[in-house]
Amino acid sequence: SKIFLILIGIILSLGIHLFPIYIASANTQIVQKPVLEKMQQGKTLYQAGQFADAASHLKEVARAYELQGDFVNQSLALNYFSLTQQKLGDWNGASEYVTNSLNILNKLNLNSHDSKHVLALAFNTQGSLLLARGEPEKAIESWQKAVDIYSEIN
Repeated sequence: SKIFLILIGIILSLGIHLFPIYIASANTQIVQKPVLEKMQQGKTLYQAGQFADAASHLKEVARAYELQGDFVNQSLALNYFSLTQQKLGDWNGASEYVTNSLNILNKLNLNSHDSKHVLALAFNTQGSLLLARGEPEKAIESWQKAVDIYSEIN
């Protein structure tokens, strides 16, 4: 069982390199085009290995979503920002931002498919971070939460 979770976590972690841009669709009617473009620019920079520039874009996106009151997408941007911090070797920053992402989501009423998907992404990011920091047991716990959510939302 633990080996299965470790394998799932590693597979999901490897998929992080693709850095999929997932935008919670429930709130897209209030998302302004420049914010979406900035998110896409962050993705492009991340994929090009320009992690510092990607981080700058994603931090701005997170702030824009916060100002719009779109907390699910704010959490998503913070999650992606955490990934850039991992790539930059800023383990404390990465931990802080994925924790912030999870805290925001835990305060929300997570009934929608989109918000649950973002929560699963955040647990996956947290699992990757924990594994990188030498905490495989905690990583497995985090990945198990992600697997449970993914199972719930099919």
